[in-house]
Amino acid sequence: MTKTNRIIALSTDLDRSYNHLRVSYTDYVMRTGNTPFVVPFTTNRQQLQSLLQQADMLLLTGGDDVDPALYGEERHAACGPVSAERDAYEWILLDVALGMHLPVMGICRGLQVLNVYFGGTLYQDLAAQYERSGLLQHRQTEGRSVRTHQVCLKPDSLTARWCGTDRLTVNSLHHQAVRRVAEGMDVVGTSADGVIEALEHRTLQVIGVQWHPEELDAPLTLPFAD
Repeated sequence: MTKTNRIIALSTDLDRSYNHLRVSYTDYVMRTGNTPFVVPFTTNRQQLQSLLQQADMLLLTGGDDVDPALYGEERHAACGPVSAERDAYEWILLDVALGMHLPVMGICRGLQVLNVYFGGTLYQDLAAQYERSGLLQHRQTEGRSVRTHQVCLKPDSLTARWCGTDRLTVNSLHHQAVRRVAEGMDVVGTSADGVIEALEHRTLQVIGVQWHPEELDAPLTLPFAD
């Protein structure tokens, strides 16, 4: 039986001392029949534990680049803005959520956070570092809701079941991507150029996607609802 009206905790960003989050995330959660709960910006572990007591799932949202220092690299010239404060907040938030056995979903930066948290690395800039030819335009110039390239999913994956298909066309709003896949994570989605578009953890209720479903009209569900 599908569960609805779950409490979905969303990570936020810090913008000039304001908690900052695109309305599309909270709208998306409500469109799926669930209730959004924006977790305020703090690195106090006890406060985050208390806040997550009311949540049924954590959603790590998009945003600026993950600091390469977290995966042992110097910053490339093409790396974008980073926020040590947000990295620290989401690391502790994720740590707490996993300790509480909450399902976790990552969107765009959220996928990258998951991969780095579990020990993987990132391309700091696809245009500058991707080794294969035929790289697609992953930082689209069209509006955020425009679907620009296709993603192929493993048919038996949780992500394919959530999306209702193993082949879909998505929006693309990133210049970084998963490079070395973290131990315990499986690649379940790629684009035609081989860029990783979806990951799932083998033993934990953890998935991440590189596109932005909150900007699209489908799927109108969230994972882990069964």
